[in-house]
Amino acid sequence: MYLPNPNPQKLLKLENHCGTGETHLAWQKGSGTYLAVTSLDQCIGIYNRNGKLIEKIKISGICTGLAWDRDGDLLGIICDGSSSFMLWEANSSKTQQINPVFKDNLTCVLWSKVSQTVAVTSTKGNLTIYDYTTTKRSPILGKHSMSITCGEWNRDNILALGSQDQTVSINNIEGDTLKIISLRGEPSKIAFSKMKSDHRKHSEETVSVLVANKTLYLIDLQDTDNPFELAFNLKYGSIVTYHWYGDGYILIGFSEGYLISISTHPKEVGKELFQIRNHKEILSDVGLSKIAGKVATCGEYTIKVHEIGKLQETTAVLNVDEGIVLSHVSWSEDGRLLAATTSDGGVYLYLEALPMLSSSYNNCVAFLTSLNQVTIHYCHSDKNQPPDLVSITTEMEPSFLSIGPHHLAVGLNNRIWYYKINISDPIKLSTALLGDREYLGTVQNVCINDEFISVLFEGRLQIHTIDSIILKAVNDSVSKIFPIDKGRNINNQYLTNDFLIYSTEAGNIHYFHLEDWNEAFTYKHHFGIVNLYPNPEGIRCVIVDAKNEAYLYMPVSEEIIPIKDFPTSVSSVLWDLWPSEKHILIACNDKSALTFVYIRESINGSEIRYVGITKLPERQIPLFLSHGDLTLETSTGKLNTIILSTHTALLMRPAATTLSHPTERLEQDLDKQLALIRISDAWKTCQLLNKKEYWEKLGMSCLHYFDIETALQVYTNLGDVSMVWSLELIKYIEDKNLFAGHLAMYMKEFDKAQKLFLESSNPIQALVMRQDLLQWDVSLDLAKTLAPERMPYISFKYGQQLELIGKAHEAVLQYEQGLNLDTDTDHLRYCREGIARCLIKDGNAKMGINLALEIGSKKLLNECAELLENTKKLSEAANLYERIESWDQAASCYIRLKNWTKVGEYATYITSTKIHAQYAKAMEAMGNYKQALYGYSAAHDYENVIRMDLDKLDDPQHAITVVQEHRSTEGSKMIARYFQKNNEILLAIRFLTMSHCFTDAFRLACDHNHLELYGDVLLDEDEEVSIPEFASLAKYYETQNSAALAGKYYFHAKNYQKALKNLIEGSKANPTNDDILSLAIEVVAAAKNNSIDDELIKLLLGEIDDHARNPKFLFRLHMARSRYKEAAKVAIILANNEQIKGNYRQAHDVLYNTICELRNNQLKVSNEMIANLALLHSYILVRVYVRLDNHSKAAPLLIRVSENIDRFPSHAVQILTSTVIECYRSNLKESAFKFATILMKSDYRHQIDEKYRKKIESVIRKSPRAGSLSDETITKTEPCPYCGLDLLLTSLICTNCKSTIPFCIASGWHITKDNLTFCPNCRFPALYNEFAGLLESGENCPMCSNPVKVDYLQIVEDPKPFLFTEGDK
Repeated sequence: MYLPNPNPQKLLKLENHCGTGETHLAWQKGSGTYLAVTSLDQCIGIYNRNGKLIEKIKISGICTGLAWDRDGDLLGIICDGSSSFMLWEANSSKTQQINPVFKDNLTCVLWSKVSQTVAVTSTKGNLTIYDYTTTKRSPILGKHSMSITCGEWNRDNILALGSQDQTVSINNIEGDTLKIISLRGEPSKIAFSKMKSDHRKHSEETVSVLVANKTLYLIDLQDTDNPFELAFNLKYGSIVTYHWYGDGYILIGFSEGYLISISTHPKEVGKELFQIRNHKEILSDVGLSKIAGKVATCGEYTIKVHEIGKLQETTAVLNVDEGIVLSHVSWSEDGRLLAATTSDGGVYLYLEALPMLSSSYNNCVAFLTSLNQVTIHYCHSDKNQPPDLVSITTEMEPSFLSIGPHHLAVGLNNRIWYYKINISDPIKLSTALLGDREYLGTVQNVCINDEFISVLFEGRLQIHTIDSIILKAVNDSVSKIFPIDKGRNINNQYLTNDFLIYSTEAGNIHYFHLEDWNEAFTYKHHFGIVNLYPNPEGIRCVIVDAKNEAYLYMPVSEEIIPIKDFPTSVSSVLWDLWPSEKHILIACNDKSALTFVYIRESINGSEIRYVGITKLPERQIPLFLSHGDLTLETSTGKLNTIILSTHTALLMRPAATTLSHPTERLEQDLDKQLALIRISDAWKTCQLLNKKEYWEKLGMSCLHYFDIETALQVYTNLGDVSMVWSLELIKYIEDKNLFAGHLAMYMKEFDKAQKLFLESSNPIQALVMRQDLLQWDVSLDLAKTLAPERMPYISFKYGQQLELIGKAHEAVLQYEQGLNLDTDTDHLRYCREGIARCLIKDGNAKMGINLALEIGSKKLLNECAELLENTKKLSEAANLYERIESWDQAASCYIRLKNWTKVGEYATYITSTKIHAQYAKAMEAMGNYKQALYGYSAAHDYENVIRMDLDKLDDPQHAITVVQEHRSTEGSKMIARYFQKNNEILLAIRFLTMSHCFTDAFRLACDHNHLELYGDVLLDEDEEVSIPEFASLAKYYETQNSAALAGKYYFHAKNYQKALKNLIEGSKANPTNDDILSLAIEVVAAAKNNSIDDELIKLLLGEIDDHARNPKFLFRLHMARSRYKEAAKVAIILANNEQIKGNYRQAHDVLYNTICELRNNQLKVSNEMIANLALLHSYILVRVYVRLDNHSKAAPLLIRVSENIDRFPSHAVQILTSTVIECYRSNLKESAFKFATILMKSDYRHQIDEKYRKKIESVIRKSPRAGSLSDETITKTEPCPYCGLDLLLTSLICTNCKSTIPFCIASGWHITKDNLTFCPNCRFPALYNEFAGLLESGENCPMCSNPVKVDYLQIVEDPKPFLFTEGDK
C-alpha cells in the first residue's frame, strides 16, 4: 500500500546524461524499476529508481522512439536514418537487432497490451508486426500512402494507425485492414478506451484521435461512419495531449495553459465538467497515473499536481530553476515517481508517493521514509519526551520490513537484509548490518524475537536463529521448515518469545514451543483461517475465518469466543500494550478503529464486548496502541498519535479532585470507564458526580465483573445495608456458577440466574429465587424435580395469582392441588376460601356461597358478597352483607333492587353519604319530605337541605342555621331569593352578599338606602372577592360627596392613598368626628407609606385647615407606625394635658402604655417619663390606701404629690387639704403644719371646703416643735439597689450615685435588691410584702389594673433586669 506525499521530494537531476536537446524517456512497465532516457548523443541510459545508471546502450543514430512491452521485459528502440529496430532485454541486459523487410526510416514502436507483439511503422506507410515469442515477422506493404505517425493497440489486439494521409486504419494482429476512417486533418495521439454509457462495456471499442491538434474525434468501432467530433473554445489554444480516465472521462491539456475534463456519455458528450488554467503562458504536457489517481501538468518552469477525485484542488506545485522550460512529464508505473524533462536535456525525478511499509514491536516502530531509507522510532511512555530516532539506508527499495526487540529485517522478493539495533547507548541509537539471506520463495512476511527469525514465503514457513545470519550458516542446525506435510499452505504466522504461531488455509492453528522445539497446541477451526492476530504473549489470539467471522482463541483453556460486531474488512488488530489494559484490543480498517474488551470473568462467563468506534485520519496506518493512545504512520513519513474516542475523556480529564467538569461530561466518562473496566477511575468519577444513580451503575458493573470487594465499598457508601449483607453472605462461595447465579439475581437477570443455579452444586436456589419473585408457574415446574414436597404450598400461591388475573377455573384446580397437605390447617382453610371465591367467579355461585357459609369467615363472606354484587346477584349479595352487618353495602344492593323499605330500616346504621343521598332523592320523589330532609342532612348535601327547608317545609330559620354553619354560597342565594320574595330587604341584602351576588346586593341596598349594611356584610367575606366590591362602594360614595364613607371603603379596598385623601376631606368637613381620625390612623398604619403619613400629620397639627386635632391622635399615629420615640414625646405632652385637666388615671395610662411599648421594643425610657409616671402612680396609690383606711401609707404619698402641687392645678386645694388631714392622722404634724400653711395663702384660702377650714386653722395654731414630730415611715431607710447607700424609702433618686431608682408599684417606695417581686401582667417591680398585702386586701395591680393572685408572685433573685441601664438613668 502507498499513499500520496503532499510535499513531493526531488530525488535528483540528471544533467547531460546523453547530450543536450530534446529528451525522450520511458518508464519500465510491470515493476517500474527502470527509466530509459535518451537525447541527441546516440545512446540510451537505463537508470534505476534512485537515479543510478544501470546500463548505457549505444545506438546507430538519434533515437526517435522508445517503448517497453507490457511486462517491462523488453525495450524497443528505433533510430533516425535506420530501417532496423533494437530490443534490449531488461533481465539479461542484452540487445538484439531486428532486421527490417523495408528499407525506409521507422516512425513508431507500438507494443501489444496482451502479448509480446510489437508493431513498427515507417515513413512510407509500411507496417511490420513482430512476435518476440515466435520471432515471426509480418510485413505489410503500403498500409498507408504516407508516413504513419501514431498508433495504439487495444486489449483485443486491434491496432489503430494514424497517417499523414489524414486517415486512420483499424487492423487485426495479422495486419489485415478492418476499416479505414477518413479525417479532416492529420491525426495524432490515438487511444483506445470505453465511452461512458448506461450499459457497461467489456471491450475497448472507442478510438479517440487528435485531429490537427484542434479537434478530438471519438469513433465507435461498431459505427465508424458517425464519429463524435469535439471542438473547444478558441481561448484554450491548441490541444497538446489528452488522457482517458475513470468511467469514460477525458482530461485534455491546451497550449494556453488550460486543463479541462469532459464526459463521453452519449447524452453529455463533450460537456465540460472541470476547467482550470494551471499555467499562464504555455502548457507543455499532461501526465496521468491511474494507479495513483494523480494528474500532473507542466509549463514554463512549474509542475502542478492534482488528484483525480479532487481536480479543483492543487495538491502540489513543483518548480525547476527559472530559465529552464519543462517539456514533458511522465509517471512511473506505480505512480510513486514523477519524471520531468526540460528543453536543455535535463531530467528531474520527484518522489510523489512512498509505499506505506511499516512494522512495530511494542513501542518501537520502523517505517519507510524514502525509497531506500528506513527510520526507527523508539517511543517513550512519557508523551513529553521525544522518541529516539535512527535511520538506515538500505541496499535496495524494500517491499517489506519487520522489526523485533533488537533487530530489523528489510527485503525484496526472496532476499532479506538483517540489521542489529544497538539500544545500549542511552544518548544515540545505532545500527549495523548483520548480513542477508535468500529464501526459497517470495517472502510474504517476517517475524523476529530475541533469538529467532521466522519467514513466511509461498505457503511455507522457515524458522532459524539470528546467529545463523551472523555466521552465514545456510544449514542451521536449529532451523525448521513448516509444514512438514505437503499440501497444507501456511498463510499467517506470528513469533513470540515462547511460541511460533501459524495458521493454514485449511483452518488449523499451531503453537510451536521454541524451548521444547515441539508443537504445544493445535486447534482445528471449522472454516479456513484468513488472518491471525495474537497478543504479544500469544496467550490470546483473534482469528478471522473464511466466512469473515471473528473469534478469540485461548490455547491454554482451549476456549473459543465469537466476537460480535467485528468489522467485515480488517487491515490489522492491535492489542493494548499498557500492562493494566492488555484486555483491550482494536480492529482497524482504512477508515476506523473499533474497540473491544476481553472480559475473563463475568456473569456471562468469558466474553469479548464491543465498546465503540474511532474515526481514523485519512492516509494513515495504525502501528501500536498504548493506554488508549493509537500511534499511526502518516503519508509524510512521520508518526501521529491520536486518542481513541472510547478513551478520550478518560485521558484528557484532569485529576479527580477538580470539580470543573459539567455533569454530562462526567456521565460520559463514567460510561467509558465502566465499558473499559477501569473501576478505580470510575470510583473517582462517581465521587465527583456523587449521586445515587451513578454509584448504583458502578455497583452493577462490579457485580457483572465479579469485583465483590469494590462492590461492597460502593454499596457501603450508598448505605444499602441489604446489598452489603447479601454480598457478604456469598463472597466466599467457591462454586463459580452458584456465585454467578447470586450476582445475576442481584442484577435482576433472573433467567440467567436460574440457568446458573441449575448448573451449580445447589440447584434448589433457582426454586427459592422464583418463589421470592412470586413466579409460581415457573416455581411449580422447578418443584416437580427439585422439591416435590413444596408443591401444595406453591400450588396455593399459584392459585392466588391465577385468581388475581381472572383465571378462576385454573385457580380452582391449583387450590385443589394445595389441599394435598394434611398438617397445616391454616393452609387448608386458605385453599378452601380460595375455592369458594373462584366458584362464584366461575359462575357456580350456589356452591361457592354454601362453602363460604360453611367456613364462616367474616372476611370471606364480605369478599363473596362483593363478587356477587359485581356479577349483579344483588339479592344474594345483600343477604351476605346483612349476615356480616355491612349495612352500607347491603343498603346499596337494596337501592339497586328498589327495595326502599329495607333501606329505611337500616338508615340509622348507614354511614355512606352517597347512599343517604340516593335514599333522600327517592323519599323526595315519594313526597316524604322529612325523611328526604334527614337523608340530605346525613349525606351532607346542605344545598338540598336548604332547598327542602325553603320550598317544601317553609322553615327559613333552619335554612339560615345551616348556611351559617356551613357557609354555603348556593344556600345563601336561595335564602336571599326567599327573603326577596317575602320583601325582607335587610336579610335579602345579607344573604345576597354571602352568596357573592354583589351586583344584586348592591342594587338592592342602593334602592332601599342600606349601603352601609352592605359594606358591613362585605367585611365578613374573603379579601379576594370583597376588595373589588369595596372599591365600587367607595367610588359610589365619592360620587355622592360622602368623603368619610368613601375613605372607609377605599381603606377596605386597600387603596390607601385614596382612602386617606377622602378621610382628610371628611375630617375637614367634620373636625370633631374622632372616628374619622381613628380610621385615618388605621389607613396610615396599613399603608406604611411616609408620604401618606406626612399628610395625616399635617392634618393633626392643623396645617391643612388651621384646626389642630387632639394630640392623642398624633400619639396614636406614632404608636401605630411604631415610632416609639416620637410617641413618647407626645405621650408626655398628652399626660401633662390630661393631668392639668384632672384626668389623672388617663394620664397615668398614657405613660404606662408608652413605657410598655418602649420596653417591648428595647428602646430607652426617659427620666422625665419615669418621674411623671411615679408621681401619677403615687396619686393613684393614695386613693387605694385611703379606701383601705391605711393613712400611714397614704400620707407619705400625698406629701410627694403635694410637693409637686403645681402639676395638679385642677385639684390643688383638694389634694393639699387631703395631705394636711392624712398627715395629721398619721401623726406627721410637721408636714401637716407645712401644707396647712400653704393652704391658708391667699391663692387657696377662699377655695377651702368650709367643713375642713377650722381643722386646718387648728393645725396652724398648734405649730409643732422643731424636730419633735417625725414618723418612722418618713425616716425609715433601705439600701440603694445600685450603690448600697442607705436611703429614705420615699426617695427615688440616690443622693450618692445620683441614679433614678425604680419604684414599687404597691407602695410607691424605691425598690431594694431583697424582697423584690413583679407583676406577672405588666412586669413592673414591687416589694414582695407590700404587693402581697395589697393583693390580699382584694385590690388589683395598681399599675395595669389586672387581677393578680398572690400565689403567682415570685421572689426575684437577680434584680438586674428591673434596674435602669446606663441609658435609662
